[in-house]
Amino acid sequence: MKWKYAILKTNIAKDDFFPVSSYPFDLSRHEVSFFTSLHKAESAIQKRVKEYTKNHYRDLYCFYVTEYSIDSMDGRDTLTQRSYFSDGKPAERCLTSDKRIEEKMDINVLINKTPEELHRIGLFPGRRPEEFRFQEGDLVEVVKFNRVIVGIVTSTPWTEKYVKERAIKVGWFFQDFSDDNYTVLECFPAKKEATHRHSRCTDLFPLRFSISKRLKEGLQLAYKTWKGEDNSYEIY
Repeated sequence: MKWKYAILKTNIAKDDFFPVSSYPFDLSRHEVSFFTSLHKAESAIQKRVKEYTKNHYRDLYCFYVTEYSIDSMDGRDTLTQRSYFSDGKPAERCLTSDKRIEEKMDINVLINKTPEELHRIGLFPGRRPEEFRFQEGDLVEVVKFNRVIVGIVTSTPWTEKYVKERAIKVGWFFQDFSDDNYTVLECFPAKKEATHRHSRCTDLFPLRFSISKRLKEGLQLAYKTWKGEDNSYEIY
């Protein structure tokens, strides 16, 4: 099967007279082009970064490179997604695809194939702990549709060890595209409420702005509630 790579350039949507310096803030997304290899796509990103003026560069949030199948009825399915910082440096690679594997997979398929082989057929191999960019309790930026919010990490993606142990325990294995995601909480201090979401790992970035004491304390209390150490917040 052949694959194509699509670049999505993401900018901070702002008023030129009022530069963004706090959360949340909106994004504008522009699909740039398609490429036949990852190398060509990454080279195009570097070229685009160099072309930007100083003012434009400050508005650039990130790039996404998504790998799609071609010559296939499943052309809308993605195999991989990669995110890049505004300077073009790699940020993250998502190891799950949108292609759902509905049928049960024999346990030998998991045991006898390498993580990369599993990934290429649409199965999530798990991550090594040292690959986690964020840990539980970290405050992060979360791309939520076309908006960037602040969240707190409550759980990390599944590890390779856990994936294998789980498969051996149940005797079969199937992919869930949420397995390579971080669970994060978004809180609303005024209402003492928080919502949880499973965010693709490519949609998490380090904080670039400071946050208010109220929001920070609210996120930390919501995290404690999630862990059963407090009951200050309603979690949805």
